[in-house]
Amino acid sequence: MINQVTTESKTAWSSDSWVGTFLLQPDVSRALRVTIAFMVPLAFCFLTGRPRAAAFIATASQVVAFPNLRGDYGIRVVILAAMIFVVASAAFLGASVRSSIGGSVLVMGAIAILAGIWRHLSPEYGPSFGIFSALLFLMTLEIGPGGPTPVEVAVWVISGGLFALLLQAGSWVFRPQHALRKAAAESWVAASDVFLALKNQLENPSRSDFSEKERDLRAAVDKGTEVLAGKSKTHSKEFFDHLEAIHQLSARLAMRVIALVTSLEPALTGAADRQKIPELEALLNTLANTARSVAIVIITHRTQNLEITEARLRRCEHLFAVLEERLTLLAEARSDIAHAIELIHQAKSFLAPVKSALRDTVDSSESRWMFPIRFPDLSGYSMKMVASGLNPSAEMDPVLIRYSLRMAFLTTVAVAIYKGFAIPRGYWIAFTIIVVLQPDFGSTRQKASQRILGTFGGVLLGTGLLWLKMPFWLLDLVAGAMMFGFVFFVVRRYALAVLFVTVMLVLVTEMRTPVHLDFAIGRLFSNVVGGLSALLAAFVFWPSWEREKFPCLMARGLRANRDYLVSIAARAAAGKGFAAEAVEAKRKAEREGAVALASFQRLLGEPKKQRVGLERSSALAGYNQRITRAITVMAAHLRDQPERFDLLLRPVQDISRALDDLASAIECGNMKTIVLRDIQKSLHEADLQLANPPAKLPSEGSANYGALIFAQLARISTEIRAMLAAMESPSLAEGLNSSAAVSSSKLQPMNKWIQEYIAKQKAALDSIPAEAVAKLIGILREALDKDRQIFVFGNGGSASNSSHFVTDLGKGSSDKIGRRFRCLSLNDNVSWITALGNDYAYDEVYSRQLINYGKPGDIVLTMSVSGNSPNLVKAVEWARANKLTTIALVGGKRGKLATLADHLIVIDSEHYGRVEDAHMGICHMLCYAFMELPELNTGKAQP
Repeated sequence: MINQVTTESKTAWSSDSWVGTFLLQPDVSRALRVTIAFMVPLAFCFLTGRPRAAAFIATASQVVAFPNLRGDYGIRVVILAAMIFVVASAAFLGASVRSSIGGSVLVMGAIAILAGIWRHLSPEYGPSFGIFSALLFLMTLEIGPGGPTPVEVAVWVISGGLFALLLQAGSWVFRPQHALRKAAAESWVAASDVFLALKNQLENPSRSDFSEKERDLRAAVDKGTEVLAGKSKTHSKEFFDHLEAIHQLSARLAMRVIALVTSLEPALTGAADRQKIPELEALLNTLANTARSVAIVIITHRTQNLEITEARLRRCEHLFAVLEERLTLLAEARSDIAHAIELIHQAKSFLAPVKSALRDTVDSSESRWMFPIRFPDLSGYSMKMVASGLNPSAEMDPVLIRYSLRMAFLTTVAVAIYKGFAIPRGYWIAFTIIVVLQPDFGSTRQKASQRILGTFGGVLLGTGLLWLKMPFWLLDLVAGAMMFGFVFFVVRRYALAVLFVTVMLVLVTEMRTPVHLDFAIGRLFSNVVGGLSALLAAFVFWPSWEREKFPCLMARGLRANRDYLVSIAARAAAGKGFAAEAVEAKRKAEREGAVALASFQRLLGEPKKQRVGLERSSALAGYNQRITRAITVMAAHLRDQPERFDLLLRPVQDISRALDDLASAIECGNMKTIVLRDIQKSLHEADLQLANPPAKLPSEGSANYGALIFAQLARISTEIRAMLAAMESPSLAEGLNSSAAVSSSKLQPMNKWIQEYIAKQKAALDSIPAEAVAKLIGILREALDKDRQIFVFGNGGSASNSSHFVTDLGKGSSDKIGRRFRCLSLNDNVSWITALGNDYAYDEVYSRQLINYGKPGDIVLTMSVSGNSPNLVKAVEWARANKLTTIALVGGKRGKLATLADHLIVIDSEHYGRVEDAHMGICHMLCYAFMELPELNTGKAQP
């Protein structure tokens, strides 16, 4: 059987041969496979005198040979058989209705509707099903009277499909990777089971199967290592290294997570303690889903599944950050969880290598135009289901429904015009519409222009070749070369691929008929009309870019969740059940969430320059759906409980305020730190209310519904925190800010520059080391206690910062603590500075002042972006030589000051404005520490 093919099958090719490095590359091997599938039937039909069958058999064969299949070999055969059945059925129907205008129109509409369904069932293979079945259906409409019967056409198509199936299966022997991929994937499935077992152990330690799952993980890792080691010499070293790396990462990540949970066990002795760390349960569940998602990518090695997994890996990063924030707060009261924070860092460090190794196992040449609109829970999926990797959603996306209806309308009109007016080769109007029209505006617009240009050139070139009256065998070879070029360039350069496939189709369909000028004109007319029709439909149905719509749609989704939550809480407080108004709120939240996800999917189909903050913004849509599910679970606990439960009102009020602020921030593009902190403050207030959940509702026999409901509220708070963790990323903030700016203003370049500046300024502030600032506060405290003099100086903007700092320290800080700092800015005495510069040298304007004032033990603080200003360097050199304590605040270039100063703070930027702003921020911290920290405020104010 095909699925029993393993890596035991060796090839004659060595891993470092030209064949191994070129012919077996994904694009080249597929192009060769499709070319052979196309050329062999074509040559056979012409040699045996069956020219009418040639186009159908060759086309069907290349259709089935075209897709790069993934996963288990048995599943591959099922997919190919389904494709043969689809295209054969389309050809049979076309031959049956070719003499009837009404029948042709009706069947065309049905195929267009089915194209949307096939896209829903399989985003990777579905588009091919729709395009190629439509092509064969339209080809049969061109058959004149007295042509082959429907059964004959179907037999031709089936025979071509079967030949391609055998060719596909034969190629698997030369690249038998599935057994190795499965061995690596099994370790990730076992790791997923371990994460779920840890989660179950937290909920019910007496029923935990953790020990068993841990043994299974070790066994899977050992088995995978043995399989990979035994076959490492039969595959390319690069492929083997990628697979071995991703295999080993499963155990390393799992071991760190196990250690993390174990370190937290003393802090999780009861249900109340577990409720204080709700992020841990969400993290373990996400890790389980992510591990199974990694297994899918390893098995299928296709980019669509990689997109899902990368989104889940980002969610893991966000939840690790949220958990670390929670544990940092708890660490103030419990010293035994400090080790857990270090383990979080260790576990989190493995996520980036997992992402990198996964990208190396995926065929990099594939187009990454699809993105999943839903992320199914994989925790209960078997390995067989993981291997398939199809996972269609339960209900069809409304976007695909509208796309199918538009496609049906346009193509039926095109077929009616073609048949009604008997336009020669007019079926290309409908076929061009099918190829060009996509579910999103960006893809449609790009394909329309590329299709029209490629077709125009292809028709002219193909017609020119036919006019040369070349022998048939030479035309066949040229057609094969065009097929190779089409498959090879279809992902790289679509317009060039269209040119190649157009030339190929011209040669195949017309090489047995005389060539006239009307042939070229008819083909060009049909393709141009079809392309322009699809482009016009795009402009009618998508009047603006999707990135202009997404922020508003995302905000609507969050507000719908807010209303849903408030509705549930209000009914619970009134002692009412889950009534019609709550049901409507639920439906609205689900509908708005689906709309936001659909908008994000369409955003991915737009040109790259129209996508901003793309990957990370997917987190918002995904987290919003999880919030909806958490509210629904909370509502289920309250459904049949008539008791009044007004304890919900306060935490729900805080959480709903956070949701509303978050929606406003996304909608207006206001990603300022102060806004995010307001949201965090609301969540903190909610957490205080949720810290001590009631054991049960007020009445007798109510079980522990109170704790269950509070647990869901804590989960909602966790999801919002994860959103904030995603939004704090500069690239995401930039993307959302830019999107909102486009919808409100046409000043996009300026707005983008402003947002970039803010993001980089934040990065500069983030580079300030807290420990170093704390040390400087201690130095200033010591100087105050020992009555030391503090000298501050700089050039330009740093001179202004020096004056500002001395003002705040000499007045504001001194007033607050009741003792006076003796501080002096050396750049404030203009007459003295100019005298020193004129009589000596400008390099000595500060060192000469220190000669007058400075004593051993005094403090010298200088600020410089470059770190190389000669007058500052000379002053610090004098201070060191005379035993003064020296402090330097510099920029990313560091300069000579970095090697001279006793105490140094470097801002990670070379931008003068941003570095000077960060320096002033440090100066303010030094001053306000004495104004706001009680331990530094020990005296009474003096006049």
